Amino acid sequence: MVGSPKESKYLVKKERIFLLCKITNHYKLKLYYKVYFLILTKVIRNARMLYNNSIILQSKNKMKSTWKIIDNERGVTHQDTSAPLLKLDEKLIAKQHKFANILIATTYLYLSLLSVTGIKRLFQL
Repeated sequence: MVGSPKESKYLVKKERIFLLCKITNHYKLKLYYKVYFLILTKVIRNARMLYNNSIILQSKNKMKSTWKIIDNERGVTHQDTSAPLLKLDEKLIAKQHKFANILIATTYLYLSLLSVTGIKRLFQL
């Protein structure tokens, strides 16, 4: 699987060999790095292809899964259309519509209890 601990272990090894190549200027080490890099690139590419194929084969909507993979590879992100969470007294409120309805109801009740002059004073009309 792409991004697995095994893959990251090999990427760390590649990085260490690269640093050694920069420090030592040893010809055989540079050659080893180039070969290691090519093999690792092919392995990661094939692992990614197998992983993506398994996702497509297991999905019910193959076209949607294919486009999700394409967008993921291209780095396309979709904006989150959900409303942001409200925070009140250090508590997160997930159901904003209920909170808004309560706020509207209490505001309406408060305004209905005020006299006409009180409303005029409140809004400075």
